[in-house]
Formats: sequence, structure tokens, C-alpha cells
Amino acid sequence: MMVFGVRTMNFLGYRFGVIVASFAALYFFLTSRTTRRASREYLTRLYEVSGGTTPTPSRLHSLRHHWTFAITVVDRLRFWQGKLHQFQFAHEGTEHMLDRDRGAVLFGAHVGSFDAMRAISRKREVPLTVVMHRENARRFNAVLEEFGGDVSIDVVEIGDGVLTGLALKQRVDRNELVALLADRVLPGRQERTIVVPFLGKPASFPVGPWLLASLLGCEVLFSTAVRVGPRHYSISVTSLFEDVLLPRNDRTAALRHHVLAYARRLEAVCLAHPYQWFNFFDFWEPEGVLAEAASSGHEAAATPADQVR
Repeated sequence: MMVFGVRTMNFLGYRFGVIVASFAALYFFLTSRTTRRASREYLTRLYEVSGGTTPTPSRLHSLRHHWTFAITVVDRLRFWQGKLHQFQFAHEGTEHMLDRDRGAVLFGAHVGSFDAMRAISRKREVPLTVVMHRENARRFNAVLEEFGGDVSIDVVEIGDGVLTGLALKQRVDRNELVALLADRVLPGRQERTIVVPFLGKPASFPVGPWLLASLLGCEVLFSTAVRVGPRHYSISVTSLFEDVLLPRNDRTAALRHHVLAYARRLEAVCLAHPYQWFNFFDFWEPEGVLAEAASSGHEAAATPADQVR
């Protein structure tokens, strides 16, 4: 189905894809109470934290939130096929990814289009391994196989034993990059979480990415690629931690420290680009869960590979 959609978009052209995506955004906005509610909650959180400087949580702005997501999906289909020459990219801090003696982990989020990070990897010929859950990885690989996507990128499925944390460590040791998203706990999935304040309310973040970073023993970079205009993205990379140390005697506190730093960096991006955070579900925890999490750590037993986003 994904391959058919890409083939159709290629035949009809980019502009037609934008038109189709716009109608799709309107359809989901009108028919999906879940995404409307999630969008309004997010815009409300932003509006309150910013002191009223971000867009008001109105229906019109919620529709624009949906529309922005739909357009980035159209762009992603191009990125997946390696058609990066059709876009413009502004770079900030990308020296953190380049001219390194050792690889690094890129932590992204569901902001803008993380796939645009491939522009840096491809331009400088830096091998990039993207860690995804099984279904997303299969869709991605299907597109790459059908349309001859970028050979400098490798997509790894989590949960099937294809590539272990030790194999990823070997890639980092070869001065390669490992990229994954660290802001979403999949609904219905049993995985370890840490609850920290995010946009003024408690929210759960996955522990898995930090367990992996600790295993790899390398620098953690925070990276985003936000859409700043038609076919124009701004890529930003900053250093988050030189390494992730998780002492056995105080692992929960150490995890919370790292996750909180990530959440604060993500807040700044959301405030600067309010329409480009795409978690259309009930992201925030009920009031009071933060205190409960402080004592329990929300840490159920699981392997590092099962945790990774």
C-alpha cells in the first residue's frame, strides 16, 4: 500500500501530492476526535507555557497543525527515495555530526521530518543507521527497495534480533551514526518509562534510548529538521551529553536527569515551531503520576533492544 501511494505521488507530481495531503488533513481533522483533542491539548500546553505568545488553541490553529503534518508526510516520501536535491536545507551545528574520531547517537523527536537528517549523512558520506520499530522499518525498507533509495542509510528493526546493541556499538566504533526517536511511548506497548515535566505537565518518555546510549558509550546529539517553507528545511544538531552514565546504585535518578534534559530541549523546539510536533494522542499523564513515578521509576523488566524507539 505504501509503495502504491509513493508510485502514485511520483506519477502525479509533488504539487498534486500537496493537494491530496491537504484534503486528507481536513478529513482527519473533521472525523477524528482523538487527533483534534490531542492537537488542542498540545496547543493549550504551549499557549500556557509561553505566556500567550504561541498560537491560541483554536480550531483553525488545530487544523493548521494537522495540515503541517500532512505536508511533511509528502516530503518524507521524497526523502525516503533519496530525492534530497529537490529540497533546500539550512544547517546549524552539523559539525557535531562530522569530522569525528568516533560515531555518535542522534536523538530526534516527532518534530518536523527526522528523515531530512539524511541530507547531512548523504552529503558528507557519513553512514547512518536508523533504529525503528518493526512495522515502520518494513514500510521504509519497502520504499527503499522499490525506488532505489539512498544506500548510505541502513534501517534496523527492533525486537527481531536482526541487530543487537553490540552490533550497533561496532558501527559507532567505525565512526558511524545511529539515529532514533526518543519522545514516544507506543500505546499498548510494555516498556520502561520515566515521567518528567513537559510543557508544564507530567509526561512519560521511553527509557530504552538511554539504555542503548549507555551501552554504546558515545556522545548523544539532539537533532531536529523542521519545515521552514515549501521544500525548505532547517536542520539543527546540538550536543546533549558527552556520554550516558547510569550507575547501578542510582540508575533511576540518572535516567531522570538525562530524560529531563532531552524534554527541555524538545520544549524549546516546540515553542519555536509550534505546528511541527506530531504526537496526535493523549501524551500527558494524569495529574499526580509524577509523584508516583518518582518512587517507582516506572521501570518494568525488559531487554535494552525491546526498549528502543
